[in-house]
Amino acid sequence: GMMLAPSSDVSGARADGVVVTGVNPGGVASEKGVQQGDVITAVGGKSVSAPRDVQTAIREAQNEGKSAILLHLKTADGGRFVALPLKQG
Repeated sequence: GMMLAPSSDVSGARADGVVVTGVNPGGVASEKGVQQGDVITAVGGKSVSAPRDVQTAIREAQNEGKSAILLHLKTADGGRFVALPLKQG
C-alpha cells in the first residue's frame, strides 16, 4: 500500500496531484518502483487532487472487474506511467 497526502499539504511538491508520503516496502506499489515523494497526477485517466480521489478510482476499477489501473506519476526523473495490479474481492 501507499500513504498519500494532497500536494497542497506537502512543502516542495512539484505538481498538482497527490503526493506519495510512504510506500509499504513489501507492497505492489514498491515492486512497481513507486517511491516516497512521487506525485500521482492521474489514476485511470482521471486527474486526482486528494487521496480520496485515488482511493475512489481504484475502488471503481475493482468494482468493474479490472485487473490493473494506470497511474500517472511525476517523479524526480520526470513523468511516467505505472500499471498497478488490483486485488479483487
